[in-house]
Amino acid sequence: MIIFLLSELIAPTRIPVLSQTEVQQYNIQSIKVEYGQFDNGTRGIVVKFELGRQIIGQMMTVYIPTLLIKLVSYLTTIFNNSKWFGHIITINLTAMLVLTTMLTSISDDLPKTAEFKFIDVWMLFSLMVPVLEIILHTIEDVLKSKEMQITLEESRPVSRERRNSDTWLSVNAKLVKVLPVEDLKSDIIEKEQEHAKQKKITRWTLVYIEFIGNFVILILIFAFNIIYWSIGLLIKYKYIPMF
Repeated sequence: MIIFLLSELIAPTRIPVLSQTEVQQYNIQSIKVEYGQFDNGTRGIVVKFELGRQIIGQMMTVYIPTLLIKLVSYLTTIFNNSKWFGHIITINLTAMLVLTTMLTSISDDLPKTAEFKFIDVWMLFSLMVPVLEIILHTIEDVLKSKEMQITLEESRPVSRERRNSDTWLSVNAKLVKVLPVEDLKSDIIEKEQEHAKQKKITRWTLVYIEFIGNFVILILIFAFNIIYWSIGLLIKYKYIPMF
């Protein structure tokens, strides 16, 4: 009651902090004093503490390690997919495991609230990078296997299955097919055209996949970092309200 009466006379809006504003994990950003009404109907003084995390500590323990993990995951795009496919998948799966462990650890350290935290956006995007790498490398491996299969089929001879239009002769009690030259040429041309069409589709698909892996993911990483840090700094310096 004495504090309330004194506050009525002085009507403070701020409380000066005489001790240090930096504590173990947080910084005291501001302290506001307001008059308010509590749940039981009484009126009194409401003191609001605004705390902020120390950005240097978060940079060293969260942002820089996750950025390096994303860099390692992205560098797998320059590996030879045919020779090192197993190693590429292993690297990206390990990156996902480390990022998931970090996300769990960070969630345990943060206050338990229902809101979606800003650092969760960073961690979820970091998890998305190795997932995209695994998907792209898997598609690339499947397409290269298909291309090799088409190449093997090109080297095989023309099918010798019996057709109604073929001519068969009996030689020493064995049937020998006499295929007209025109039919043989037409079969070869049709197969070559079919193989060429399939190889062209496969090759262009591989080009698109490599383009996405080499450039699109890199552009996404740069764009996300610019947007994330721009919004974060605007919120920190109160140019936009905190969501």
